[in-house]
Amino acid sequence: MQKILGLQIDPLPTLNLEFDSSLYLAYEAQKRGYSLFTYQPKNLFYANNHLKAYGQKIALSHEGKAYHIIEETLCTLEELDTLLIRQDPPFDQRYMANLYLLELLEHKVRILNSPRGIKAFCEKTLPLFFPDFIPPTIITENAKALYDFSQQHEQLVLKPLFGHGGHGVITLQKPSLQTLETLLTLYHTTYPGPIIGQKFLNDILKGDKRILLIQGEPVSIFKRHPKTGDIRSNMVQGGTAEPCDFSKRDMEICAALKPLLKQYNLSLVGIDIIGDYLMEVNVTSPTGLRAAEKLYDMNLAQTFWENIP
Repeated sequence: MQKILGLQIDPLPTLNLEFDSSLYLAYEAQKRGYSLFTYQPKNLFYANNHLKAYGQKIALSHEGKAYHIIEETLCTLEELDTLLIRQDPPFDQRYMANLYLLELLEHKVRILNSPRGIKAFCEKTLPLFFPDFIPPTIITENAKALYDFSQQHEQLVLKPLFGHGGHGVITLQKPSLQTLETLLTLYHTTYPGPIIGQKFLNDILKGDKRILLIQGEPVSIFKRHPKTGDIRSNMVQGGTAEPCDFSKRDMEICAALKPLLKQYNLSLVGIDIIGDYLMEVNVTSPTGLRAAEKLYDMNLAQTFWENIP
């Protein structure tokens, strides 16, 4: 019987096929004999002791940069061989409810990354387990606490704890308490939940580094540069990538992360480093596989499937 790869991803028409890592991984699986089934998280449901989802059987071509929908179908997820969880945040109650359901499936189907692991951490909280590697940081919804923290630093970066892709990132210099109260009110209209504040790092003006890890091992690194006038180096925000080498500090960070990533079955993650500091550990839908291919002529999708137990 043909193996089936399930893809829990964002709607196909919304994907940037030139840079998308999910279909890049799926194309390599298709080459290895998998048939492909894709669905959106909202179409997953539990009924009568089974998890099912409405979605599409698809076929990929052009190295995963083109897709063809074979048919709309209902799939019982126990029939999958492997499931990739690859939808973007926001990491909200819907996201959590989805992970609770998928945990019921984990003893029957290989799920990458593990819903237990994704549920345990979000991109900006996992680094907190490694305080020696992070810049001065506060996470709060309290304006007075944020004000007191901001006065300790010349410049501050604020971003929503559960945001992604560089959305909602701003910089401030010695803001007043009233300014912060107003900002928190505005943030909460779009990004419910706490705000993360960090000391501004001048090294961001030189770009940040994205490191991809497979099974806890660093497999690729590249530097991302923000576009002129911006501090966000995310490529979705117009950043550009160039090759770079691992530093001693980079390798120390990767070595420290490995046991935790292995413990929680986080098979593919992307970490972001500014200067010597760990900023984020992307566990939900880490990207950069195609960038690594362009920069180094390396097929990380192949590396991924070859290293999955």
